[in-house]
Amino acid sequence: MVKIWEFWGKEKNGPYLPIILPMIVYHGKDRWQTGLRYQDLFRYPEAMASFIPDFRYCLWDASGYPDEAIKGEVMVRAALLAMKYIFREDLREHLPDIFRLFRELSGTRMVMEFIETLIRYFLNAAPKESLSYEDIRDAIERDLSDKRGEIMPSIADSLIEEGKQQGLQQGMQQGIIQNAREDVIDCLEARFTSVPESMVKIIHEINDPSTLKVLLKKAVKVESISEFTHIAQLIVK
Repeated sequence: MVKIWEFWGKEKNGPYLPIILPMIVYHGKDRWQTGLRYQDLFRYPEAMASFIPDFRYCLWDASGYPDEAIKGEVMVRAALLAMKYIFREDLREHLPDIFRLFRELSGTRMVMEFIETLIRYFLNAAPKESLSYEDIRDAIERDLSDKRGEIMPSIADSLIEEGKQQGLQQGMQQGIIQNAREDVIDCLEARFTSVPESMVKIIHEINDPSTLKVLLKKAVKVESISEFTHIAQLIVK
């Protein structure tokens, strides 16, 4: 609200500020506990009340609305129902009700993109024990069978590609870490001929590249393998 008023002032839109109707859309696991006024966020003696900015905000608490009370366009209703159930254990049971809303819509590109976005939201935000890709696939096959051919291939392909990219990045990261481990061990062997097996084990258990970088610098400077062992034990604690 302050940013809007600042922008309004910079644009020289007149001497009076615009009225803003603030709204909070809430869909946490528990019911909204805070009051509906800005002053409810403060603890203050009554004598200070006139010095605290105050306004009332509108609240939409998903947990307080029955499904039939959520009205509006199909995509709005689907989005609000998804938000309502995303953190709940019974999300899987309500998935068919959400997907069935799209039966009355034609398979336009916008609708398909919205459904794809919704599926991504489910996969990324829902607790893993509440929902799986297979649950989503089964719900689409059952409740959106006429659109399945358009939805699932693009979703599956994009997820596979994302998995490949993630796997590639993880592989590169592991390669960097392994090379850093070997650099530390090679440096110690070059300076002190042999490295105790216990020290090699400690080095191979380190997964942080920055820690391995520090240890490599220490390996260059220490005067004995026992000194390095002491430093390494302190660092990796």
